[in-house]
Amino acid sequence: MGAKFKPSDEVDFLVIGSGAAGGVVAKELSVAGFRVVVLEQGPYLKES
Repeated sequence: MGAKFKPSDEVDFLVIGSGAAGGVVAKELSVAGFRVVVLEQGPYLKES
């Protein structure tokens, strides 16, 4: 998991869904230096 996101943070890209395309796009944008947030439907998972 990346850095914690706060609603007041500014990002370059918002990716809706981390399916086959969304996950790859988010990773590639992040590697290219962009600030990316991925929104996924479902329950919140706590860090272990």
